[in-house]
Amino acid sequence: MPVSVGDRLVDALGIPPNHYKDYSVHLAIRGSQAHRGTAAPYDVFRRSRYQWQAWNENAPNTGVGRRFTKKYILSLARYDPAGKNDIWIYCCAYKVLAAWMEPYKKGSRTYQRWYYEVASIDLGKNYSGRLVVEAKSPGHHSHVRHNLTTGLSNQLKITDVFRTPKQNWSW
Repeated sequence: MPVSVGDRLVDALGIPPNHYKDYSVHLAIRGSQAHRGTAAPYDVFRRSRYQWQAWNENAPNTGVGRRFTKKYILSLARYDPAGKNDIWIYCCAYKVLAAWMEPYKKGSRTYQRWYYEVASIDLGKNYSGRLVVEAKSPGHHSHVRHNLTTGLSNQLKITDVFRTPKQNWSW
């Protein structure tokens, strides 16, 4: 099915409404302590599929409300060519294979954080690095997780479709 500007991301990926409950949406915004020394998420995605997967597996989070709670993750990176905070590029989808908590230190304090084992799935691989999506900026957090709902699915609108992927690797 051809994808056009104005389409919803969920429609382009073929996710029916009765399956929204199975998806978390990861909007990667900027590097964090776990990704110190890395570039912006879009640059990490462009550079290496393995680094991008590690970014999703090691996404910083400190609370239950900010973790991936669903079977699948739609992974998007902030794409900021014109300085807009509400433009994203669709990267890929993952299946969550395992999730666990471990302590980590930040200064003199110890926190708990979630880690994940994920595997890429075929959903939308032909659109990886090609779909530019508009969605309201979730704020300043380095990684924002949302459960896919009808409201969010309506917000994730395609604003551009690149002929070729923007990453320097292939599946």
